[in-house]
Amino acid sequence: MAQETGTSQSSICRVLKEEGVKPWKFTSVQELLVDDPPKRVGFCRLVLDRLSADSDFVRNICFSDEATFHLNGCVNKHNRFVYAKENPHLFIEDKMLRSPAITCWAMMSPDLGVTFKLLDSTVNSERYHDILQTIVFPILTQRRNRTKFYQQDGAPPHFATSRWIGRGGPIMWPPRSPDLSVPDFCLWGQIRDSLYKAPRPKSLQDLKSRLIHLLASMDKATIQKAY
Repeated sequence: MAQETGTSQSSICRVLKEEGVKPWKFTSVQELLVDDPPKRVGFCRLVLDRLSADSDFVRNICFSDEATFHLNGCVNKHNRFVYAKENPHLFIEDKMLRSPAITCWAMMSPDLGVTFKLLDSTVNSERYHDILQTIVFPILTQRRNRTKFYQQDGAPPHFATSRWIGRGGPIMWPPRSPDLSVPDFCLWGQIRDSLYKAPRPKSLQDLKSRLIHLLASMDKATIQKAY
């Protein structure tokens, strides 16, 4: 507003205050379908039942997820506001940033730490199959890991193994369900907070190097606390 009107920012803020206009944060969400809520409730009840029978059930889940890191930096939603006199309860759909990027697949558990793979392109079924064959299966089939579950969300490439929590699996992962897996509310946010600190990465190689360092330095105590 200051740039478009040639007015100082302090004057704009004073006028907004005099008019009783407040800054409201918007919420970025995924669209929920009619049958999504009962699936979420059903999954949570299943986990509670499993925990009553085995207190280590959640700790034996290897949570996995993918995230895309763009060279031009993350969208800082904390500094984006909508000015209005009353809360408009605005919801805005996330849009993919159009800039060079690296996709990171990661799997984490309290005892194994973080295992990850960086890709120069998005995850498709072929690339995901390679991750399963070269990383996930060798870990899960070790004798000491017989009791572990592998969690994956509802993305189309995630149809592959017999002992997993996910779409089409023996334990269904609820659709469009944010912040139920450890990477959702712990890993990616912590990585982004450090990844784009000044000076920001200037190339994809720089971005990749920083990602490798941050992922490799995640300590097990932090992961155990998140679990």
